[in-house]
Amino acid sequence: MQQLAVDLTGGVDISSIEGVGPGLVLCIISETGSDLKSFPTAKHFSSWLSVAPDIKKQVAK
Repeated sequence: MQQLAVDLTGGVDISSIEGVGPGLVLCIISETGSDLKSFPTAKHFSSWLSVAPDIKKQVAK
């Protein structure tokens, strides 16, 4: 399954993201398609996935 996902995304191993399993890989591919070139960097992709930390949150005083 993992190799199929890597093949579908042009060599990108989405499952290397912590917490991303085979089911989520299929969901991501179904939402983004197999071409991840619309995301210039891994940071853009993780932000789109909503797994990037929110650096704008203020610490409670």
